[in-house]
Formats: sequence, C-alpha cells, structure tokens
Amino acid sequence: MTPRIFKLIAPLVDLTCTREVAIYTCMLIGFHLLLRRMNLVPEKVDGFDSRKQLQCGSLRRYRDTFLVEISFTKTIQFGERTLTFPLLTNKVQAMCPALWLSRLITAFPCPEEGPLFAYPDPKKLGKVRSVTAYELITQMRKWLPKVQIQIQKSFIVPYMF
Repeated sequence: MTPRIFKLIAPLVDLTCTREVAIYTCMLIGFHLLLRRMNLVPEKVDGFDSRKQLQCGSLRRYRDTFLVEISFTKTIQFGERTLTFPLLTNKVQAMCPALWLSRLITAFPCPEEGPLFAYPDPKKLGKVRSVTAYELITQMRKWLPKVQIQIQKSFIVPYMF
C-alpha cells in the first residue's frame, strides 16, 4: 500500500459500516507504524490474543494525538519492554490515523481488553468480532480494482501493509 492508494480507497469506505471503517483503520495504522499483521489482527475470528494484537487499552489519546503502546513484536516476545508510538493528525484525511481511529472508536466503543479493530458481530447480538487477516485481504481485493489498481490475486498477501 502507498499513500496514493490510500487516498484512492478512502472514498470507497462506507462510513456507516463499522466493519469497513475497522478494516481501513487497521490498514492505515499498520502502514503508519510499520506493523506486522500479527500485531494488528488474528488469523481466525476466535484467535484474538490481547498479548500480541492491539487492543483498545493499547491507545491513549492526548488532544488530536493517539499514543499506541506495543509490548509484543518479532523482537520483543516476552514483554521485556513496551514501545510507544505517536499517531499524529494529518491534513490529508485519507492518511490521517487519528481521524480514522476517532471514527472507529466513535462508531464502536470497545472495552479496554477488546480488540482495537473490531465491529459488532452480525451473527451474535451484543458480541464483538475482531477483524481477521482473511477479512483484510478480502476487502483489499474488493477495493483495489474499484480504484483501477490491477492486481494478480496472489499479489495481495497478509504482509502487504
């Protein structure tokens, strides 16, 4: 993903669909913080691991800035330290992680221990569903052709963002 592609995709995101907002926000946060997929979302619906994936409690907000705390990475596997990264506002709305996080949190406030990139489970009333790696890839495959980005199906891989 590139800033140009994010700018093209942003208008396609249905702001009334929490799932799409969560997926786009996830891709944008992954891009800005250079995170691996395993730090963002689980492989399976029931595979969320609060120790590895970002949860709502990983965020702190100070005015227009979010601070994201990460305690598990490829090189930090035993919680030896916590990394804190700022997500600043950006004049380009399509690329502004603070704006998209605000949209997501407003649309679907989640508990501190819950997955950050989540939406209401359509099958289980009152339950939270985490965005999965499969959903990220599937949604990217839907959005990219709509913005005239021609791709081969095998080109979209989980580490793309």
